Amino acid sequence: MLAFIGWSYDTLAMRHGMIEIYNGPWKRGACPEAIVAHSAPLCYSVLGASYAVIAAWGYQRLVQQGDINRLWWLFLAGFLIISVTSSVPYLLLEQR
Repeated sequence: MLAFIGWSYDTLAMRHGMIEIYNGPWKRGACPEAIVAHSAPLCYSVLGASYAVIAAWGYQRLVQQGDINRLWWLFLAGFLIISVTSSVPYLLLEQR
C-alpha cells in the first residue's frame, strides 16, 4: 500500500512540477513516469517492509510484553532501520 501511494504521489507531483528528481532517466530526458519508476518500486517496497517489521517488533515489545521502558530504543532502532533501508537501495540504483 505504501509503495503504491508513494509511487502515485511522486508521479503526480513530478508531472505537475511540484518535485524534481535528478537521476539517470532525468539526465537522458525521460518522461516523469520513467524518472519516478527508476527507483520508486524498490525503494517504497523496502520502506514499507521495514515499517511493517518495526511496527510488529514494537507491538510485540510494547503491547504483548508490556515493556514501556523499551520505547526509547525502539524509536531509535526504528528510525535508523527505516532510514538505512530506504536510502541504501536508492544509492545502489544510482551507482548503476
